[in-house]
Amino acid sequence: MLPLYLLVTNVDLLRPWEALVVTRVGSARTWWWGHVWAAGLIAAMLSLGYAILSGMVAAASGHWSWQWGAYGRHSEYPAVLAQPPWTIPWHWSADALVYLTLGLWAVGVLRHVLALWWRGPWLPWLAVVALAFSSRALSNTVAQPAVWWLPGTQFSFYYHWTPTGSRMLGWTLAYTICLMAVAAAAGWALAQTPLWQAQHGETL
Repeated sequence: MLPLYLLVTNVDLLRPWEALVVTRVGSARTWWWGHVWAAGLIAAMLSLGYAILSGMVAAASGHWSWQWGAYGRHSEYPAVLAQPPWTIPWHWSADALVYLTLGLWAVGVLRHVLALWWRGPWLPWLAVVALAFSSRALSNTVAQPAVWWLPGTQFSFYYHWTPTGSRMLGWTLAYTICLMAVAAAAGWALAQTPLWQAQHGETL
């Protein structure tokens, strides 16, 4: 999901069109926050589309169930999870989609910040995707604790299930809020630096 989302939102923030948008809205600050909210809207739409598609596939395959099925409340399966066993599966599905949306949004804003810093769209895309794949690669190794500090795999609800080395969902929520706040503030500052301003005869 992450590479696809970053590909959809991967725009060159230094193209001449963006300079016209900055001029139209009147300030780089307003322009930057427009990109931040647009990244969140795209993340929500992508997550909703994923939910609809997965629901249609489940319904068509005949395996859809709002209950525990073979993994009933009286079985031992919920007891081995790191999450509260009294929640029901569709609550978990909603939680997973919320954390997926927030994670995509935060990482998308991070990519935008790197695009401003490196003044180009593709190197930041590769860097963020590499971080995500690195966190996935480390998830089953002795370096698994690093997963909880890298933007990527920790936004997946799956990694909160197993009790070994997992953390509660509050950790990821706090991490997402901090990442979003730092990235948004950094982008807001970069968008107003002299390096960002256009010179006579040059594009922004």
